[in-house]
Amino acid sequence: MSAGDRLRALRKARGWTLEEVAEKIEGLRDQGEKGLSLGMISHIETGRRKGTVDDIKKLARVYSVSPGLLIDEDVDIEKLTEMSLALEGLAALSDDEREVVQKMIDTILSSRSTPGSAL
Repeated sequence: MSAGDRLRALRKARGWTLEEVAEKIEGLRDQGEKGLSLGMISHIETGRRKGTVDDIKKLARVYSVSPGLLIDEDVDIEKLTEMSLALEGLAALSDDEREVVQKMIDTILSSRSTPGSAL
């Protein structure tokens, strides 16, 4: 699956239009980023253009994933989409709520490394 296919899947999982993605990238301008045209986003998704490294970085920021996950053909798109949506959900939590989630994750991971534990 190409980077464009992954980008399209991430966009559709959120129910976003190309226009909404362009607007979100435009919002990054406040942080010193240049925008990315709707046409260019469409060309990247359809594979007509590959986009620059900066283009992929901007799109990765919008979808809360690393640029490497967008270009790695071995990454499972369903897992990528789930991770991306989960990260956005975590970002919306308060600091206290994120701390609770982190403790839960730590507990699960530590129990996996403990012999004889079952989850």
